[in-house]
Amino acid sequence: MTSSSDILTECDKAFLTSLLDILKKHLPREIRSYNTIYNYWYHYDKINENRANLRSDRWNFQFYRHRYGKTGNCTLISISGLKDYIIGLFTLEPSGMELMECIQETKLINWQHKSLDIMCNEQHLDLVKGIVQKKCDGWILLPVENIMWISKEKVDRLEFNVTLPSDVRVAPLSSDKHSEIIADHWYYKSENTFYLVKESIEFNGGLGIFRQSSNGQPICWLATNEFFTPGFLYTIESERRKGFAKCLLAAELKRLCIQHGLDMYSYVSNGNANSLKLHEQLGFEAVNRLTWLEKTTS
Repeated sequence: MTSSSDILTECDKAFLTSLLDILKKHLPREIRSYNTIYNYWYHYDKINENRANLRSDRWNFQFYRHRYGKTGNCTLISISGLKDYIIGLFTLEPSGMELMECIQETKLINWQHKSLDIMCNEQHLDLVKGIVQKKCDGWILLPVENIMWISKEKVDRLEFNVTLPSDVRVAPLSSDKHSEIIADHWYYKSENTFYLVKESIEFNGGLGIFRQSSNGQPICWLATNEFFTPGFLYTIESERRKGFAKCLLAAELKRLCIQHGLDMYSYVSNGNANSLKLHEQLGFEAVNRLTWLEKTTS
């Protein structure tokens, strides 16, 4: 519950619905915000009725809006739990004034927490940096990520150009059986990654490629995360350069589009040439850029 005196107030499901209607007019540029809000809207009841049982603090997040802001500006702040403390910032307002007021005045952000990551579209980076650097020291700017978009029509036309060997199959991931191997191989692994992976599979699902000889564990995998984008993509070293990652990403995109009927997107770092090539081969296009600020001192 938020204090009635705080500039931020929690978004209910009806307000999120109105934001989705507004953001539709700004697609594909704002695909990241649209799909992230959609994900929370879609799981709204399940998340809010079971917060006490959520083990991943990245799934235990909430959306807040400017208490006195204009709905059309879509000014939003998402705040996760403290174990994986991520603050998401967004606004359509060109000046960013509402967003600036929210960051400056809210008491809901724990600026003194030992770790804190802030994400925002690149066009708001200077505004955000100017405020957070006054709140506390120790910020570093992480590499810019491209927001890669693919329309549902393109996804529908995707073809599987890889013929899988007879002893290989694509199958849904199990949160109980497969979360550990996925968490252990994730590049950004932290002490809470296991539950992030587990609850991503439980909420949004994922796919794996399995060999008969792999003892029930996948040799390639991905799961759709809390931002409603396929993530955790990985192929074990001995199975690389066989087209498995491309095949699996295409299959997951098709699965999500059939279930939700949405355009999809992905994050790709400027420095990740292989991932950028993979996404472009599937038909993704860069439509925006995302920046991260990471607090490195307490």
